[in-house]
Amino acid sequence: MSRLDYKPPVSDLLTYGSCREVDRQATSEQSERIVNKILAAGPEEVGRVNLAHFRQRIEPATWPDYPEELGLTQAHVPELIGMAADDDLNWADGESTEIWAPIHAWRCLGLLRADEAVDPLIGLLGDEDADWLLEEIPWVLALIGEKAIAPITLYLANRGKPEECRIAMVSTLEYIAVLHPELKESCIGKIASQLADYAHNPESLNGFLVCSLVQLKVTSKASLMGRAYGAERVDDTICGNWPQVQIDLGIATADDFTPEELDSYDFRWVHESELAKEKKAFSALAPSALALSALSLELPAELPDGLSAQQREGTMPSGKTVHGFGETSNSAKGNKKKAKKKKR
Repeated sequence: MSRLDYKPPVSDLLTYGSCREVDRQATSEQSERIVNKILAAGPEEVGRVNLAHFRQRIEPATWPDYPEELGLTQAHVPELIGMAADDDLNWADGESTEIWAPIHAWRCLGLLRADEAVDPLIGLLGDEDADWLLEEIPWVLALIGEKAIAPITLYLANRGKPEECRIAMVSTLEYIAVLHPELKESCIGKIASQLADYAHNPESLNGFLVCSLVQLKVTSKASLMGRAYGAERVDDTICGNWPQVQIDLGIATADDFTPEELDSYDFRWVHESELAKEKKAFSALAPSALALSALSLELPAELPDGLSAQQREGTMPSGKTVHGFGETSNSAKGNKKKAKKKKR
């Protein structure tokens, strides 16, 4: 569908522009209203998991209430699906407002709980320019809820899919468990079932599976998590080592472990900055550590690539860093969205 074929009110999404700018304009009152609207869709009698904590982590809180603003209804869903996958828009000029329209469209699909959008949205995963997809599609699918669980589970179990996209599906199941508490046990079962295949999962995927179970306070799967850690199949830069996980789950305390056990893992930032690499290379060439120190080789406080001081030094604190209710920043969306270059 050409960008010229869209009709109001869907065509109005072509003019919304940068999602970052739109989100920054959300007031606390607007955010509270849309969160309440999202949560009100579920059964009132079903308790939600740590909701007081999670309210502040619900990303759609900063989205515009597109259906209310534009009068969007279920009748517009087919056109919105087309816009979300529109190659013309995804290939648009990176400085244009139109390039943001697919993101606005998939947000609308989530807020409309469009069941028929599940498969097309999952089909978007794996794109080269995936930052916004990996951040937002889990939320969109989570808003849709029950109809998304089966396709998500199949995608998650597919070893041929990109690892980062499988991790995004783990987050989706976690989000569904919170936004739709009546589906919590089903989502926990799917996450645990995938973790049971820890011997064949990538270690980082296991780390995120564990982290979602920890976020949901699933103590019933502690033995499974322990086996995965015991087999050394969990990347503990994701959610901490096994003692830390037990403490976070509330099934142990720090007093149950020695300082060595609690501090046994030296967290390392997986992606070293180029300057850190240069420092390491220079260190290898220096005649001694003392000589290197005498040269006062230092890294600047602000790196061009935006890494923090902890990342610059090659360390990072324990805890979930991406994809999940535990995160505190949207680092994946820190860069300006660029025109996608899809492989033909």
